[in-house]
Amino acid sequence: MRRKRFSLLRLFSNNKAAFVFSAFTAVIIWVLVAIFFSPVEQRVIDNVPVVIDLNKSIPEKLGLQVFGQSEFKVSVTVSGKRYVISPTALSAEDIIVSANTNYVDSAGKNRLQLELSPKDPGADFEITGCSEKNVEVFFDHFLEKEYPVIPDISSANGAILDGFIQGDTVLSSDLVTVSGPATEVEKIKSVIAKVKIESPLQKTTTFDSTAIPINEYGGTLRYLTVNDGFDVITVTLPVLKAAVLKTSVLFKNTPSYFADKPIISSCSPENLNVAMSAELLENASVISVGSIDFSQIDTGLNKFAFKSGSLANAKVLDDTEEIAVSFEISGFEKKILTVPVSNIVFKNADEGISVEVVGKEGINVTVIGLPEEIDKLTGNDISASIDAAQLGAEKGVRKAPADITISNTKSCWAYGSFTVDVKLS
Repeated sequence: MRRKRFSLLRLFSNNKAAFVFSAFTAVIIWVLVAIFFSPVEQRVIDNVPVVIDLNKSIPEKLGLQVFGQSEFKVSVTVSGKRYVISPTALSAEDIIVSANTNYVDSAGKNRLQLELSPKDPGADFEITGCSEKNVEVFFDHFLEKEYPVIPDISSANGAILDGFIQGDTVLSSDLVTVSGPATEVEKIKSVIAKVKIESPLQKTTTFDSTAIPINEYGGTLRYLTVNDGFDVITVTLPVLKAAVLKTSVLFKNTPSYFADKPIISSCSPENLNVAMSAELLENASVISVGSIDFSQIDTGLNKFAFKSGSLANAKVLDDTEEIAVSFEISGFEKKILTVPVSNIVFKNADEGISVEVVGKEGINVTVIGLPEEIDKLTGNDISASIDAAQLGAEKGVRKAPADITISNTKSCWAYGSFTVDVKLS
């Protein structure tokens, strides 16, 4: 079979082949013209970041930092051949805009001159302009201080509804740490937490607020950070109601004998004019002025005093500063018993630490009780418990507080506080 010879003339006689060849040749010619004969054009590249490099700079050596705005972007004009500066060939990442910090030698606002250059030193385009010649940056020394928070409460029609009483405002944080440029921190007169009450309150309400540093004229300050950015503070405004309640006292660690025959105590004054939340007052007729542990109670006349300012959940409305409490313990006797060392136990001892009682004498305990019960008691009816976790880990001898427990009795209790010499090794 004879092979057909390739013929260029036959190829160009084919319309499709001629079209493909023509298109390919046109593309080649266009590329060559674009490369060698393309005119020089200009283009504006937006959002070029400004670099503020403080590493080993004069500001860094002087202990100065940037506060406030530190990120800037500018528009840069470039000139070059179309294929070099086209959006597909050149972007903001190919241009370096640096802020010159060589002349920053003191705190305050500084105008930093911008210096522009291609990222690639051999780049075939020219930077011909920039939207900004400089940027304004605030430099200062870093300072951190602690300030009390002052609630700033405002209301158009009064904070509290008529018939109610405003209690002492409670903040979620009484102190905050403010940090920032030293010149601004030093201008702080106070830190406030603002609350605006739209309508008078009739119950205790908590508001969300923020800690705001202000100067002596009430103006806010710049570039400051409160609590590392966690500046949210809650402001609780207690709303109380007035009432006159009978005073009483509570007893702790009470022997079972007194469940049927409670101690009759006398309080002076017998009644207190107080303000409490409406919820607490709903079913209240008596207010406890404090608690008395039985280890504090002696035979005969006992007297105690409680400060009115320490009352839980209540505010005294008159000038009463102290509530006196007295009661009589009659028909009871005292007796000193010795608790044997074998009845002294340790709890919560750390592993690897040995705790032991020093000596073999035990503890002398003053016991109070009814004669018929106290006569039957011996030291073996009493035990002492020592919390070793409260002693620390340092080896040596020290005094440890002991809790006393009395068995086989309904009326007896240990009077006073007791310590034991113990050794840690």
